Parts: sequence; structure tokens; C-alpha cells
Amino acid sequence: MFVETVGYRSRSRIRAGIFSISEYPTHVHPNALEILCVLEGKVRISDTMLKQRLSEGDLYFFSMRNPHQISAAGKKNILLYVQLDLNYYKRYFKDIDKAYFVCDSFIR
Repeated sequence: MFVETVGYRSRSRIRAGIFSISEYPTHVHPNALEILCVLEGKVRISDTMLKQRLSEGDLYFFSMRNPHQISAAGKKNILLYVQLDLNYYKRYFKDIDKAYFVCDSFIR
């Protein structure tokens, strides 16, 4: 496992991007909330709570300091990620750094 430092490029302290993945090793963000959205294809994710397969349209929230891994579950995928600097947003939401998201609400 490695610590992934998020490089924010704007004063909003939000970083976003689109990428395709085969496998991304287990890593952790010490001060960021990461939101992952599957735009196309399928991926497998795992974190300290569960392992899940995500498909097009699914969202997943990786809580701060929660080790996680992402890998392809098919030939092609396109993912959108959004990372928020929780240290910055604490000034607006006092206890945001204490929030822990457990995502297992797959309603079809």
C-alpha cells in the first residue's frame, strides 16, 4: 500500500479527471474524499469495508484514510474521479473529516 498525495491545481481544492484503468494498487489518501463514477465498462473496487463490482452509472465514495484498490472487470472502462481536500472544506463543514461513507446501496 502507498500514500497517494493529491495535487490540487485550483483554489477550490477539488481535483477531477477521466481515465481508463487496468489495475491501480492499494493506496490511501490521507486528507481527501474520493468519488469514483463509472462512465463506461466495469471495474472491481475493494476497500476496508467490502469488495464490489461497479458498472456504468455507479458511484462509489472512498472515505479519507480508507485504503482502496481499483481494477478492470472487462476489456474497456472509462472512469471519472473527483477528489476533495477535506482539510480545506473543514472550515465550511466542521466535522467533515469525521465522515465515513459506507457504500452498499445498489438499487436497480
